[in-house]
Amino acid sequence: MWTRHRFGLALFLLAVAAPAFAQDEIFESDVTGGSKVNVFSRTASGDAAPIRTITSPFLNFPGELRLDKLHGEIVIADQGPSVIVFPRGANGSVSPTRFIFGSETLLRDPLGLDLDLAANEIYVSDLAGAIRVFARTADGNVPPIRSIHGPTTGLSGPTGVRVDRLHGELAVLTSAGVSFYPLGASGDQAPLRTIADAAANSIELDAVHDEVFVSHPSSASVVVYSRTDGTVLRTIVGPSTGFNPSCGHTKLSLDLYNNELVASTCDAASHGTLLVFSRTANGDVPPLRSISGGTTAMTFPFGLAIGKAEVVPQIAVVDQISFGSSNGNSVLEPGETVIFRSGWLNETSSAVALQSTLSNFTGPGTAAYGIPSPFSDFGLIAPGTIAGCGAGPPPFPLGCPFISLSVPASRPSQHWDASVWETPSTQNTVAVWHIHIGNSFGDVAPTAGQYKFIETIFHNSVTGGCGGGNYCPADPTTRAQVAVFLLLSKDGSSYVPAPATGSLFADVPASNGFAKWIEELAHRGVTAGCGGGNYCPDSTVTRAQMAVFLLLTKEGSAYSPPPAVGLFGDVPASNGFAKWIEELANRGISAGCGSGNYCPENPVTRGQMAVFLTTTFALDLNGL
Repeated sequence: MWTRHRFGLALFLLAVAAPAFAQDEIFESDVTGGSKVNVFSRTASGDAAPIRTITSPFLNFPGELRLDKLHGEIVIADQGPSVIVFPRGANGSVSPTRFIFGSETLLRDPLGLDLDLAANEIYVSDLAGAIRVFARTADGNVPPIRSIHGPTTGLSGPTGVRVDRLHGELAVLTSAGVSFYPLGASGDQAPLRTIADAAANSIELDAVHDEVFVSHPSSASVVVYSRTDGTVLRTIVGPSTGFNPSCGHTKLSLDLYNNELVASTCDAASHGTLLVFSRTANGDVPPLRSISGGTTAMTFPFGLAIGKAEVVPQIAVVDQISFGSSNGNSVLEPGETVIFRSGWLNETSSAVALQSTLSNFTGPGTAAYGIPSPFSDFGLIAPGTIAGCGAGPPPFPLGCPFISLSVPASRPSQHWDASVWETPSTQNTVAVWHIHIGNSFGDVAPTAGQYKFIETIFHNSVTGGCGGGNYCPADPTTRAQVAVFLLLSKDGSSYVPAPATGSLFADVPASNGFAKWIEELAHRGVTAGCGGGNYCPDSTVTRAQMAVFLLLTKEGSAYSPPPAVGLFGDVPASNGFAKWIEELANRGISAGCGSGNYCPENPVTRGQMAVFLTTTFALDLNGL
């Protein structure tokens, strides 16, 4: 799969591993003739056979499916009722990577699904009248993080859901039409507005062009509405379109990179059919191409997703260079004007010349958010590489934009994030970057060596500090605290372990606030406690112990590092922790404590912990 990479000032172009699967694909969930997912070439036409077919005993009645290109997964809502996750490149009869199922999930009749990868969340529309939101990494019989449900929501039979990061909204297709809610809403939330359309069968959202696509199987048409006011902009309808009104369902998926709309229907022989139109198609127009026939193995398409090769945003960094008001600490603080640099990955097979423009730098409070220079020039991005703006050497790389932030009368909140839009020149998309604003803690100065790392774990909600607006960077980290730090860094801020039993460690009763985190760490094989059936939750973690904690949490309980060679003067190869400590060094996570030593018995301070967590789990300070 494609992998994300950080890049620094001296590294403008990064080669990445070639994918093990085609990038241009159409995924189609099929609910008759054996529930399955067929995968076609995006450019397939006529009676084309699937590239591969995913089958599984876990597939019962697969509905909408979405592609997670960042993590190489395909996520499916199944009326089993469940949410099923497969590797993107899965083929044949396979077991899922994860399977959300059981009474605690509150799933009754899930049909629609979308992903919010910026928040690491899965949104599921349930025909029983609710939107359930799960952590992206959820697995098993786990409760949702939150739900939208209740009489005020108007969620009658919701069949589809789309996340709109660009405008901070959630679009939901119900029996009454398309309703919009604030992104992150929960409980009995009333819709912000509704586009009335009781005949709609499925939904697709184009946030870039402010358009909502809905299908009308009964009239064999697709209607395109204005996202903001519900005005009908276009209608694809007529005998030339290829829509068959007897099919009952028409599913939709947009390919903004190639400016295409894919819609499902069926042919006269009841074979499932995929029709590909121009995104701006209007009236009685024939499709650009269609996939139909007995060889396709399609019978009743019930969900569509498109995987396409494109140029995709990967990472954004700010303030890497000290000049003027900028201190070059890689964190934007109030009162600074800094260079903004993003990295874009070229997934295509050809070199791409890329430029971009920043706009809409906004955030909370009274500070002035500015873009003194909005333009980026990435030059020519070779296939399979990530490029950042700025071909020139430090201190001022050429072709990079600037953003500025004034000092407000008061900080709007301790955790302060802003956002900025980046529009590339080559495609119909917008990257919405979330920029963290520093100076979050009164006792951590922007000049401190651990400052950026402390801001990073705070931004990722791994910690809220030690109270009173402080972080207490010099305080030691306890074994109880490290359980929370590790699991939130590994699985994301929305992760919550199963309730504790209190039977695992004698000194950690179920009533202990850290108990469920400690027990989960033990269930994963990361720790067996401190001996004698205890965990010693209030004992401090040593730098030697931290090496084991980090690597086992990241790699799993079966992991064992290579044999030690005696890399540090105070950690001989015979030391039981040596191979773990040396693996941290080999990965660039720790260089020791100075003078060729590691100081294995020293306690890990909260400041050091921030560095360990950020580097081990590749936590981002700014991102999508």
